[in-house]
Amino acid sequence: MEKLLNRPHLILALTLLGTFLGVLAYKTLPLNLFPPTNRPMVAVITQWPGAAAKDVATEVSQPLEVRMQALGGVHKITSTSRDQVSAVNVEFDYGIDIDTAANKVNTEMARVRAQLPKGVRDPILLKITDAAQPAVVLAVRAAKGANLSMAEVRRIAENSLRDMILNLPEVAEAEVFGGHHRQVEVNLDRNRLEAHHLTVAQVAAALAASNIAQPAGYLHEDGYRILLTTNALAHGPQDLARVLVPLGKGQFVRLADLGEVKWGEADPNALYVGNGHPAIAISILRPEKGTAAATVEVVEKALPKLQQAFPMLDIEVADTQGRLIHLTVDNMLEALRDAIIMTVAVILLFLANTRAAF
Repeated sequence: MEKLLNRPHLILALTLLGTFLGVLAYKTLPLNLFPPTNRPMVAVITQWPGAAAKDVATEVSQPLEVRMQALGGVHKITSTSRDQVSAVNVEFDYGIDIDTAANKVNTEMARVRAQLPKGVRDPILLKITDAAQPAVVLAVRAAKGANLSMAEVRRIAENSLRDMILNLPEVAEAEVFGGHHRQVEVNLDRNRLEAHHLTVAQVAAALAASNIAQPAGYLHEDGYRILLTTNALAHGPQDLARVLVPLGKGQFVRLADLGEVKWGEADPNALYVGNGHPAIAISILRPEKGTAAATVEVVEKALPKLQQAFPMLDIEVADTQGRLIHLTVDNMLEALRDAIIMTVAVILLFLANTRAAF
């Protein structure tokens, strides 16, 4: 100790070096709400419309579990079966990259797909990691004075607004959710149907047959092959209103003459309330190798630009990991400050020399 105290310049240099390295490490430290301690997991979501939970468990969940057990590096497999929906979670060992795990599951799904019952929809694969937790959740609703329904707000959020958010750095995904889906409503008049001797099923069949887009073959001419496509997709109520419903004997009636065709909303199956008001939510995820703090900072800085680009909307932060992250960092800095003060006080107490202690 005496030899060190006789070399104050060395002590000062080491102290300044340690301080500089500490500040540099603090500035470059990746900040997330929690450290990446979870095992990589891939969820397989499969829908079987109309099926009971018992049938889903035996016909969908169980075959998927059996096939996933054959994958290498699997730690545990769990499944949940509900009416019409199966969820199989494949948890892998530490050290396996999440993209590699997802590719393994996707490859195995191609083999097991033929074993599933008819009517089962294509399974959806979800990569579940710490990055799957939303770093920021935005609440979007119509601005005061803007005559927009929640369905129209969702349509803007799903398209233009989401695209603008995805162009931001440090943003990997932006998921839109809320219970308002825009759709075309067809309100048929019973008296008009009876007058034309039609049923609802006949009108529905005419709509399905007219609203299609599919290949129609090839046309060979002068050594060229031209692809033909039947495209009769409706783009709004006006297109559907012109659909011809067959009456028989070569006669037709337009859909507009059988009732009202207009924009409406689908029956809501979800609801989101942000900052005390019904809204459409945009859940923003960080990149797999990124940090939540960086994503939060980028989104908060871009919020005025987003609001300026969409004046018809109110865009607010409803939830963010930034608050807890900064609170944790502030608590750590306060503990570090107290530790330095206590250390200097103890050294001063034992040395009884102010200059030597500092």
